[in-house]
Amino acid sequence: MVLGLPQRLGRPLPDMRTAFFAVLACAGPGALVAQSAAGATTADSVAIVAIIDRLTATARRAWETRDARLMIPDTAAGAAVRNPQGQMVSSADLRADLRRRMDLTTRVDTMIERLDSVRMVHRDTALAYSSQRFVRLVRMPDGAQRRRFSTVAHERTMVRRSNRWADSGPVREIAPRAWWEGETPP
Repeated sequence: MVLGLPQRLGRPLPDMRTAFFAVLACAGPGALVAQSAAGATTADSVAIVAIIDRLTATARRAWETRDARLMIPDTAAGAAVRNPQGQMVSSADLRADLRRRMDLTTRVDTMIERLDSVRMVHRDTALAYSSQRFVRLVRMPDGAQRRRFSTVAHERTMVRRSNRWADSGPVREIAPRAWWEGETPP
């Protein structure tokens, strides 16, 4: 299941729920169950996909407006990401790095996040695994522009409280890869 986004910054955001439900209608309800581990119902998967969808839409708005606080709010003082080396990266450091990358980006061509699977840990706790592909045009120090490709898998802990799923805890990045156009992907 792929959640697509507009091709360039500055275009209006489509209603992401429409795109999600259009894909869901084509895939059929059995597609989500097949991707989920034992115990994850279609309703669980649909709710978790909606969370991934909302996070992706927020990321798109952040890149369109060049506002890193949309993705990593000031109120997220305790928020952090665990990098592939197992280190926790603070929200302030994440926000600073994101601002730097946003300042160098002249256009976003692709930002897609796809839910790959849901693994139930307990009745009200699940691990959601998703894949992200991000393609952007980057301004180089000499003024030239180059296309940058990146992919990463995310592991997010989802917790159900009062019969509603919510994203909980740090995101773990798995196997991040990045390369420039014309290079062989690592």
